[in-house]
Amino acid sequence: AGPAADAPAGSSLAAYADVYSLERVSARDGPPSGSGGPSLRDRARQRLVSEVFGTLRAMPCGAVLLVDGVTMPVISSLFRVSELMEAGVHLVEHITMRGPDGNYLRRQQLTSLPALYFLTPSVESLGRLIDDFRNPKAPAYASAHLFFSSRVSDALVAKLKASPAMPRVRSFKEVHLEFSLREADLFAVSPSPGAPSALATLFRIDTDKPAKRARLHEVHKIGTSLATLFTTLGAAPIVRAATSAVAAAIACATQEKLDALDRAGALPAVEKAA
Repeated sequence: AGPAADAPAGSSLAAYADVYSLERVSARDGPPSGSGGPSLRDRARQRLVSEVFGTLRAMPCGAVLLVDGVTMPVISSLFRVSELMEAGVHLVEHITMRGPDGNYLRRQQLTSLPALYFLTPSVESLGRLIDDFRNPKAPAYASAHLFFSSRVSDALVAKLKASPAMPRVRSFKEVHLEFSLREADLFAVSPSPGAPSALATLFRIDTDKPAKRARLHEVHKIGTSLATLFTTLGAAPIVRAATSAVAAAIACATQEKLDALDRAGALPAVEKAA
């Protein structure tokens, strides 16, 4: 399949339209299943429209949307390119994409437009954001509105505060939405960009330190995705796991993330569901 017909020329999202099948994903939207309430896709779309794209109402000239390897699948599974354009997004850029030579792809500077950054809170993504404002006299964008897919660590917040990007930051919010949709009520946890299959990482028998670090990272990525899923559903689950070591590790990581969201007031105060 080719790129979506309504994708703007030069858009990074358009270049990946055939990978994430924007039009086909939207075509799969059907009536909600189960109780007859809104589908998971409807809930996730509404959250992003309200918490991220609602910012565009105060930007009559529109804005640029910046995503990374984790949040690109989130956006592309929920919105058509034409819907983003109608909301006021002129261009979607993938800030951590690299070329064949291993270097980051160059992006067009649009100094007259504000930028919406919807990023995963990683060292790489934050570093790319800071690089956009490294030169105070020639910033890539007029201002920065920051939205993160999950909790930002204290260390990354401190790095942002001490960076040359800080004077350009106009808003900062943790959205807690880090999963993509395959169908209206079928989700997938966000993979680690450039990482091998999660199953291969989780169940490999290697016991060296790099393998253990990769396994632990994958466990926490899955736990984060699941925790943001329950935030979107408005549910506070009772987490249980089988006796498998991998299942137990993911369950513990998920509970840890849910507890952190609860302490931050991000988890809805609803009746716990099994």
